[in-house]
Amino acid sequence: MRNRRPDESLSQMTAKFMQVHPGIYEIFLPLPMRPTIINTYLIDCHGTWVLIDTGMNSKESVETLAAAMSEIGTRIED
Repeated sequence: MRNRRPDESLSQMTAKFMQVHPGIYEIFLPLPMRPTIINTYLIDCHGTWVLIDTGMNSKESVETLAAAMSEIGTRIED
């Protein structure tokens, strides 16, 4: 995971996630206040995805979540 530079806006952050166990992903979503990142978890339950702690409903958070899910191989709509 890379750290955000002080002059870098939240919308410029790239999707950051890591697979913590087969089928379980920790996704780091931006927050507009401190703490500046929230950890969410995406779990593959035999083809059905479960998202634990969806973060805030902000443009930056939703865009980062969508980008991470795309890299993992799923979509928010799924």
